[in-house]
Amino acid sequence: MGLPSDIWVPATENVKPETSQQITFGSHLKMNDQFSYKFDSYYKTMDGVINYKAGNSFMDIYDNWEDLVETGSGEAWGFENSFTYNTPRLNAWVNYTLSWNEREFKSINSGKAYPFKFDRRHDINLGFVYNLSDNIECSAVWTYQTGMAATIPVQDFQAAGPIDYWITDFITGIEIKDTHRIQYFNEYNSYRLPAFHHLDLSVTFKKQRGSFYREWKLGVYNAYARQNAYMYYPQTSPTGETKYKQVCIFPIIPSISYHIKF
Repeated sequence: MGLPSDIWVPATENVKPETSQQITFGSHLKMNDQFSYKFDSYYKTMDGVINYKAGNSFMDIYDNWEDLVETGSGEAWGFENSFTYNTPRLNAWVNYTLSWNEREFKSINSGKAYPFKFDRRHDINLGFVYNLSDNIECSAVWTYQTGMAATIPVQDFQAAGPIDYWITDFITGIEIKDTHRIQYFNEYNSYRLPAFHHLDLSVTFKKQRGSFYREWKLGVYNAYARQNAYMYYPQTSPTGETKYKQVCIFPIIPSISYHIKF
């Protein structure tokens, strides 16, 4: 769950290209030389979007993909706001987006619209760049996004049948007992994964000599080591208990770079 991957396929005689229509409205207000505000709103409709039919996935590699998908429709709308403040030494900004992104298919979620994976209700970006001197610049940027929508079972219970044999978990390689469990799903993408956020810091040392310019930059990605999940997967214990585990691949990461221009 949550694996940020897309599968692209060509349009065919049976699966036509997607079409979309979009209308936008925006305004830009410059209050003075320091403050400015931008506002944009949009509404977009999509036809001919595709998704796997209920019960199918890209793991069904032995079937024709055209038989595994169905076409549907989608809607996306939202409001984007941007505040900026600029002085000779300081450049600061606050960006906030409130948005919705939905899909609707006949065989998925009982035909009702559901939040798509791009449905990140709140998206916030805060940052500043400050010149300590003519040669030293520091910056900080904080990013926040609502967690991705996901589908998980709301019930998990034992089915009839033997439970005295073992199978191997294909992700971890752990031997687990096959308990013939049945999972019940309520609505599609009705669960939200934890929010995604991180803080990035940097300091830049600049020097100009004639036509030669050099720059050292020291940075830290995810300064407070937020454990943002790259993906989630279910893991069943030897006793048959299933829990979801997260995989995190980007903890706190320091960086250094050197640029020259001439």
